[in-house]
Amino acid sequence: MAFQNSNSLPHFDQPPLRLLGVTVVIFALVSLLLHSPVHGTHINLGGRGFGFAFALLLFAGPRLWPGVVAGTAAACLLAGQGILLALATGLGNGLATALVIDMLKKHDFDRSLSRLKDYRMLLMYGAFIAPGISAACGTLLPLLSGAAAPGNPLNAYVEWWLGDSMGLLNAAPALLIWFGNTRKLPRRQYMSEFAGLLLIASLIAAVIFSERASYGLLVDTIPSLMLMALIVWAAISFGRHATSLLIVVFFSLVLVSIRHNVGMFADEQHYATLLSLWWFIALFSMVGMTLAIVLHQLRQTQTELHLAAQVFANSHEGIVIVNTQNRIVSVNAAFTTITGYAAAEAIGKTPELLRSGKHDADMYDKMANQLNEIGHWDGETWNRRKDGSIFPVQVSVSTVRDSHGDIENYISIFSDITERKASEERTRHLAQYDFLTDLPNRALLLDRLAHELASARRYNTRFAVMFIDLDHFKPVNDTHGHDVGDSLLCEVARRLKENVRDSDTVSRQGGDEFIILAPNLADTEQVALFAQKLLLILAEPYRIAGHELRITPSIGIAIYPHDGEDIDSLIKNADTAMYRAKSSGRNNLQCYGHCQPAPGCDEH
Repeated sequence: MAFQNSNSLPHFDQPPLRLLGVTVVIFALVSLLLHSPVHGTHINLGGRGFGFAFALLLFAGPRLWPGVVAGTAAACLLAGQGILLALATGLGNGLATALVIDMLKKHDFDRSLSRLKDYRMLLMYGAFIAPGISAACGTLLPLLSGAAAPGNPLNAYVEWWLGDSMGLLNAAPALLIWFGNTRKLPRRQYMSEFAGLLLIASLIAAVIFSERASYGLLVDTIPSLMLMALIVWAAISFGRHATSLLIVVFFSLVLVSIRHNVGMFADEQHYATLLSLWWFIALFSMVGMTLAIVLHQLRQTQTELHLAAQVFANSHEGIVIVNTQNRIVSVNAAFTTITGYAAAEAIGKTPELLRSGKHDADMYDKMANQLNEIGHWDGETWNRRKDGSIFPVQVSVSTVRDSHGDIENYISIFSDITERKASEERTRHLAQYDFLTDLPNRALLLDRLAHELASARRYNTRFAVMFIDLDHFKPVNDTHGHDVGDSLLCEVARRLKENVRDSDTVSRQGGDEFIILAPNLADTEQVALFAQKLLLILAEPYRIAGHELRITPSIGIAIYPHDGEDIDSLIKNADTAMYRAKSSGRNNLQCYGHCQPAPGCDEH
């Protein structure tokens, strides 16, 4: 039979096998308890296995409650009980626990009992409500069917409730803590003290519960105080695990003493003994477990606070805490490293200390509104250092609210993203600019052409696309080498950039081809005059690596909207005009359609 790993008790792979496993476990436990009568009564250890059944269903799931019913009923039948009483006991164990566990799940119950509210829920639902349902099943069903034993039904109900409640108070916390998600033995250096505690507690409890005198609960308080001191020792020194285990040890010794009619619970009155025993277990369990859980929460809080302080102090991101009066109350070391402001210089000031002036009031208003509405804001802003330099930051601001939902503080966590921005800019530049000439490449040209085309259509303006190809460039490479050819291309690019308007775009398409986008043309003659100027400038001699080189351009011009109403048409027609210029003897310009070149230049 295969088992699969779980965060709690092992469970079977298939639901039918898991159900069978629960049935077998409950049958074995209840059989053991039913064969250990207390002082000749029918009150059995742990209330007929109720505490074990409760913990088991918390681990395995409440849907397996039929297994608890079957296992309990079978054990009761084997012990000689009638069918109806056995079934009633089984229903009490299974149905009551399943119903209550389903209630607990709706209240965010954590079975590790690491929070006080979880233990309080366990007491309310597990030690009070569930035993009431179980007792109703165990006493009322036989009573209504006529199979109940003679006696006072109310006493029977109370006894049943007390027994199941004790079973839960005793067994459930220990099982949940030791076999739940928080299994944690005492640290190695405390093992000797832990062993000593168990030994001393067992010896003292054995002596107290083996005395022939019958004390009656809390009549003679010394034995109870001694045992309570041991519970407190366990809670303070070792926490929930040791405390829950010690309660089980005490309860087991009490039951042994009752069976032999000795100790403080030895009593001829069975009902009084049971009631005293319940008070004993309830008091020790509630006090011990409450103290252990509260101390656990305090230690956990201290650990979390220490961890938070370490994160705050050692974080590489700047952290600023601002109060509701918009005053800085705390900063970390990274804040000083990034901004240059020491803590003493920042605390008491407003966050405006860091404002760069690059953002308007509307941006800060939107940030404040989002913080109030959803509790956080993330984005990129610009800050100012102590030396006056501004820098980009990635910032996350969150609100801290108290238990009533009112804002107490704002926490801002930011990092200097100067390097990231520079890297992004380098990446963008490589993607949009020619690596040799640093001119916009074809992708960036097309993007700007798209914007210009949209603007020209909207405002009914004209723009020109000028296609430039260098004449006889290949012989330069072949004669002087590619390094000289590359230098020549860079010099051509420089002359083009220096002689265009700021609004123009000069782009290298590859090889010795360039395109100029000239927006906002007043008239078509303007572009022809401009092209004639470029013919003269580019034809001037070049001094490259000790060589005097001469090279001329051929220029083709297409004008929107006369020579094309889309980007592809304009580029294609400018290219066509450029080839006309080459066919006309090179070192000249040609217009695809309607532009007036200067005298001496060929027209279409």
